[in-house]
Amino acid sequence: MSCKWAGRNVQVQPHPDLIELWAGDQRLIVHPRATRPGQRFRAPGQWAGLSLDDRPPVKEPLAVQIPSVQVQRRSLKVYEELQGVAGR
Repeated sequence: MSCKWAGRNVQVQPHPDLIELWAGDQRLIVHPRATRPGQRFRAPGQWAGLSLDDRPPVKEPLAVQIPSVQVQRRSLKVYEELQGVAGR
């Protein structure tokens, strides 16, 4: 598959076990059909000839799960006293 097809419209021809990509009467690539969500197939040399800026962005995590957060417990009187000090 050539980088000359990057950003252009192609036709996708699905079959029960495989997928074909076509540009007019030229078959560009054939690969297995995905069997589960998120499964990806890449053609050998798919990114050859493209600059790094033309490649799809790397997905970065939007958030990180923190297993637990330790929170100190204290009386509301502590905050009332702090407010009294700050109000002077």
